[in-house]
Amino acid sequence: RNILKLFQFLHGCKDNFLDEVEMESQTALSPPPRKNSTPTKIAKQNLTPLQVLLQMGFPKNRAEKALTATGYRGVQLASDWLLAHVYDPMLDDNVPREFILYLCPTGQLLEELEVFFHKSSLKCGRNGAHNYMAHMTLCPGFKVPDHNVCNLIQILSDVITKMKGVLPHKIELEPYVSPNFIGLFASDKAVEALQKFSLEFLKEVSSKILHSDSQTFDALATCFPWCAGSGSSFMGETWLQSEAQPCKSFHITLAYQFNSQQYTYLQELVNEVDLFSLCNWEIRLYSRDSRLSNNEVYRVIYPHIPREMDELELVIGDFIYINPGSLTASLDGWVEGISWLTGCAGYLPGNYVERVPESDAWTLHKSFTLSKDLDLSSLDDISLSRRSRVGINLSCPSVSDETNNEVRSSGGADDPPQDFDALYAKVNKSSKKKSLESSDKGLRSVYIARHGERIDFAFGSWVPYCFNSEGTYSRKDLNMPVNVPMRKAGPQAYVKDSPLTVLGSLQARLTGEAMKNSGVVIHHALSSSSYRCVQTCDYILEGLGIRDTLPIRVEPGLFEWLGWYKEGLPDWFTTEELKAIGFNIDLGYKPYVRRSELEDKTESSQQYYLRSFYVMQNVIKNFEGNVLLVGHAATLDTCSRQLLGNAPRTAQELQKLVQKVPYCSVAVVKENLVSTADKNLGEWSLIEPPFPPMTTSANMRYDWRILNT
Repeated sequence: RNILKLFQFLHGCKDNFLDEVEMESQTALSPPPRKNSTPTKIAKQNLTPLQVLLQMGFPKNRAEKALTATGYRGVQLASDWLLAHVYDPMLDDNVPREFILYLCPTGQLLEELEVFFHKSSLKCGRNGAHNYMAHMTLCPGFKVPDHNVCNLIQILSDVITKMKGVLPHKIELEPYVSPNFIGLFASDKAVEALQKFSLEFLKEVSSKILHSDSQTFDALATCFPWCAGSGSSFMGETWLQSEAQPCKSFHITLAYQFNSQQYTYLQELVNEVDLFSLCNWEIRLYSRDSRLSNNEVYRVIYPHIPREMDELELVIGDFIYINPGSLTASLDGWVEGISWLTGCAGYLPGNYVERVPESDAWTLHKSFTLSKDLDLSSLDDISLSRRSRVGINLSCPSVSDETNNEVRSSGGADDPPQDFDALYAKVNKSSKKKSLESSDKGLRSVYIARHGERIDFAFGSWVPYCFNSEGTYSRKDLNMPVNVPMRKAGPQAYVKDSPLTVLGSLQARLTGEAMKNSGVVIHHALSSSSYRCVQTCDYILEGLGIRDTLPIRVEPGLFEWLGWYKEGLPDWFTTEELKAIGFNIDLGYKPYVRRSELEDKTESSQQYYLRSFYVMQNVIKNFEGNVLLVGHAATLDTCSRQLLGNAPRTAQELQKLVQKVPYCSVAVVKENLVSTADKNLGEWSLIEPPFPPMTTSANMRYDWRILNT
């Protein structure tokens, strides 16, 4: 199981890992020159990844399959793939992967399209376009044997080099809207250039890999309807028919297979897309497992350890291939699926997975950027305002250096290095220290808690299920709240700002009662702006018996990592609205990080740690006594790690950590009695909470009809 998780981690963060290695290599010290520049030993022979795997003892067919499935990302990842797929029944089957060539937008245009897809999914549900990333199909799907994949990539590189002067740097898009199809079509000028490129690529693949000139013409006719002929086979393999139209085949599909009643709304959404947004176009070569062809793709959101022989182990982040209609047809909520991570099949609980685009499970083999219209520094705006440090100094110098490098890498080649403190420095807001009502001004502790169980994680897409067309809420499960407050933005605001379940409320109240029974005294309470966090803080204070006497200070700076909210911040309740709902809110509190400082910002994991640490520093400086902070799973680490003298984690380490922080977990940091000779200890220590943790089991939804079977 650990091997599977290692492979999942390596595959999920390969790009970021390579970027970090490159960044570190740029800052490393240069070695001194050698006195003898002539090597005295014979250099080690350079071996290809395939040769290394063969030397390790893997059969050639398996080694080639592993390298192809992992996009030739290296021996380590390929060997991990082989170990993970050791029980894959199709491991030795001679079934080539299916390849497809896409032209994909990036930058601001992609953001515009993602907003369209998100809004259309929320309002109208999924349609065929939601199953893929935004793209233009340059060449329909085709199969290539594993041993020829390197040749395929080289052919693509050669064709792009050859056609560099033909390929367009800018592509004008024209919207096309009909009752059964909505898309953006490339202009005639771009179509002509893309036709030439696609034809050249297909001819090269046909002659150098498939060696079947007699059947190339049929393949061309399938890919490009303006060519003569009507064949649809290529080397005995069926080409996946594109959605190309004879007049203009190069287009981005926005919606199809949708209900005719949704046409008007989708048409309005198309008009909101800014087609003149800055954009870089990338040619990308993808491949997919042939088992994907007739299945839907789901992502695991809850782990599962098999209890029966026919059950499938679930690892968070894995993809599962499931036959269409299996979930709705299941009588007990269990369905059969195939793991992308291991290739093994088995039964799994349907509420442990969520539907995702099929393209999420594809392997990217090569990517080429066509244009440089986009100023990347304008999109990598990391200027989340960080005021000057107060109280405790940052004890790990590597943080400043590492972040400086990150800032430089996002700008242009001629940009001067940006000063770290100058980038984040803002005027320090000082506030008067609040005097304790209690006479106990001894050693302080900060209790950092995660919120309780949230509805969307328990039930998935619950808003369309529980709200009618008029926005009226209806309770569909006993674990759902009896009622939820009305929101100015309507029920859709709950999609990104979920409330607690009934169990989540109970978890928070029990946590507060446990704190009270253990003698914990809280003098100040701060909460993230997320509704579930405010609810959790309220229930904890209720369990402590101080709900009516201790107001909650809502702090947007405690919100979770902005990297998980690329589409924008949630539409939170205002403090006035929370007060009107019935929460005891301190309306006079001025947050250390305002909402406006988080809006429209990109944020690295390092900057997320700095933001959280900044809030923590101000809390310690301005509040005496014990403090309760209620945030998210990552908050337990981001608010304590640098306080303890440790460096911020990488994005991959953070994502791995949050999976181990269950609902209503509490981290406790305690102020030390005196300065200690052990400088590594610092002024604060992480201690064991004075009350036990909470453990619950998964409880699937009951269907009374199973008794009729």
